[in-house]
Parts: sequence; C-alpha cells; structure tokens
Amino acid sequence: MLPRWTGADDAGGGTKVSTSPTPAAALAFFRPRLTGPGLRRLLIVLASLLLFYICISRFSSETDELLAVTDGVRRLPWIRPSLDTKSAAFTANGNATTDQPQEEQAHLDADGYLTDATTRLPHIPAKIWHIYLDFKPSAMSTKLLTSWLYYSPSYSYTLLDKAGALGLVARLVGRATAQGTKQRVQIYPDIEDAKPRVSDDNKDEDSRGIWPWGRKSAKPVHVEMRMSSPAEWKDLAFARDAMAQYEAMPRRVLRADFLRYLVLALEGGVYSDVDTRLIRNIRDWVPEAMRAQTRLIVGLEADMSPPVRGTIYEVQFCQWTLASAADHPTMWTMLDRILRKSKQTRGGVFGKKLSDEDVLAITGPAAWTEVVFEHLDQVAGTGVGAPRITWETLTGMKEPRLYGDTLVLPIDGFATGVPHSHASQRTSQQTLVRHHFQGKWRDNRG
Repeated sequence: MLPRWTGADDAGGGTKVSTSPTPAAALAFFRPRLTGPGLRRLLIVLASLLLFYICISRFSSETDELLAVTDGVRRLPWIRPSLDTKSAAFTANGNATTDQPQEEQAHLDADGYLTDATTRLPHIPAKIWHIYLDFKPSAMSTKLLTSWLYYSPSYSYTLLDKAGALGLVARLVGRATAQGTKQRVQIYPDIEDAKPRVSDDNKDEDSRGIWPWGRKSAKPVHVEMRMSSPAEWKDLAFARDAMAQYEAMPRRVLRADFLRYLVLALEGGVYSDVDTRLIRNIRDWVPEAMRAQTRLIVGLEADMSPPVRGTIYEVQFCQWTLASAADHPTMWTMLDRILRKSKQTRGGVFGKKLSDEDVLAITGPAAWTEVVFEHLDQVAGTGVGAPRITWETLTGMKEPRLYGDTLVLPIDGFATGVPHSHASQRTSQQTLVRHHFQGKWRDNRG
C-alpha cells in the first residue's frame, strides 16, 4: 500500500508522509484474510470452540458428580445433593431459595435429623444396601448415591459388587451347611403360578407401561391369586447349593434380584437400586404411631385395572426399593422360590434362555407381589379372621397403611413419576424415593 502524502515538512520544500493508515486502509489490510478458505477455516474454529463450550457447560455438573478414580483413589464430592425439583438452587447458608416448594424445605432443616432411639425404626436395622455387580465408577452419579448418605445419618452403607455378592452367597451356603443346630427359617408354601389371560382387543393399544422404555405387548387382565397359607418353618438345607445356582443364572438381573432378597434376609435394612434418589429421611417413611410394629416396608409400583402393560396384577409392588427386618418370611420365601424353580426342569430353569417375562415371574415384581399378598393375608386378612387382603383393598390408597407388621406405601411413595396409576409427576409430600429408570435390564446381558 502506498503511503499518504500530506504537504510540506518543517524543513521546507519537501512533503510529509503520514504513518497512520486510514480506517479504509486498515480494513483493506485484514480483508484478504477474512475471505475464501481463510474465512471458512476461521468459522470452523469458532464453531468448534462454541460446541466445546456447550458440551462443557452441559456435562460439567454431571462430570463433577461421577465417581472418579485417580491414581487408584476413589473420590467422593461431599456436597449437599440437590432436590428433584425445578427449583433446586440453594443459598449460601444451605437453605432452599424462596421459590422452592414449601414442602420440599421441611426435610432440609438440620434440626430434623434426630438419630436417637425414639425416632429410629426399632425393627429395621440402620443399614443401606446398593448392588452394582458390573461396577464401573465412571457410570455412577453421586447426585443419587450421596442422597442416601446425606439423608441417613448414623446409617451404615454398603455397595455390593461381584466380590461382595459372592461373599454374601457364601454366607448363605455356610449357614445352610452349618453343623450342629439345624438352621430353620419361615417360608410361605408354594404359590401356584398365575398365568395371565390376554384380551385380544387391546393388542394394538399404544401404552408405555410401567417402565418408560416399555414396549408394545398384549395387556393382561385381572388374575386372582389363590387363598394363602400360614408360613411354615423350613430347613435351610434348600440353600446348600445356592452358590452353584447363583453362578448358573444366565442374566445379571436374576442375580441382582436374588441378592436384594438375600441381603435383607441375612442383615435387614433398606435396599434400593443405584438409580434411585432418597428424598426423605428413612425414619420419616413410617408414621410415628406405626414405627413400633413395622418390620417390612413395601410400595406400590402400579395401581390400575386392567393391569398396567408389563405387569400381571392390578396392584403390584415394586422391588427397586425394599426395607425389612432380618429373617423376614417374605425374603426367605423369595429365596426359596427362586432356588426351587431352578430345579423344576431338567438342567434347571437357569439352564435355558429366559425371557423378560420369565424374569418378572421368577425373581421380579410379579413374583414379589404374590409373596407380599400372601404375607398380608396372613398378618391382616383371613389368617387372623379378617376379610381377605386383595388388590381391591389397596387400590386408590393415598396414605400409608399398616397391615400387621407390613407398611404399604401409596403409589407416590416409591413410584413418583411413573406414567400411570395417577402418580404425581413431580416430587410431592408423599415422595420418599425417586426412581430414575437409568438401568437397562431388558436385554440379553441384563
């Protein structure tokens, strides 16, 4: 670019050169670099930086809350877990912001965390159990995990992996093969398998079912269970080959189901899936007037007639969260049923490929629902001279009810957010646990 000549200099006779370019000249200097391939490269770089920033902003909170393993050290960010509400911000002193629902504030107050014997659940041990057989620290969100730790002062916490699970099964075998005193446990007699009848007029109905990823299938109609029988004392010898049976289970979900019943039978306490969030202190699950009698806590996962697609019974109980005293007959009954069913066919039921429906009926919520109704009928129904406990007894319930030693929670207790059964879609006063359905057990590996 040629310099600009401006007039005579001070010495006279010459001209003066201006060293400051005009604005047009400055733009002309940069213009060639902002056109053609150069411009495209610049835009690509800027777009990449913007995308990187968005990704960091989107996932930074989740990344911070993953269990990170650095140099073999497992680090847990001990932060107050945020509540499952749209307004989850907190002020510097730890209190909820003014736009947070008032009912969400009640259980945040520090003076509400009393841990003396008068407020504990006297029959359910202060133990929390999670099971994650294929343990991958990077896949666990501490936003969920730490909610169980933060809201459960003085509770012990155990996360069982494969090694811990094998140790637990070994304890069962050791107890079953112990010399000397005969080991006996209470078990309900075998419940006849309920085969659901299918209505042909609803096969094409588009319903999501109990799980958000539920697939289309024929919807079963009401199935009535037979009359119940009292629990019987049974020799624990049925569990002598439990280790071989456990190792023969072809799907991970079968082992995870088996273990949740086993850990509560041996130890008692609270079991919950790793993709759940604790909303209320465990002692607040049980109304104070019912704490002295409660030995088992169950919650509804479905309450509809005809039954929700993917279920068998109008009222069905979840088993993603359970709480019980040790040696409760429902837990031993489930263990007995699982191990016994494995021997009913040549090579064992675990010797063949099992469908999702088989899983639900052998170890899952359908089998669990049958056992719970059996127990309820014995502690509060025909077994004590009262009317039989059926699904009609429980449907539509809005408040916790105590039947004998069993506390039954309404749909919002453990199943807030499910797309059916008139469940609340947001955390409510009745919400005790939120299930986020992050697990994917409906596949060949699961």
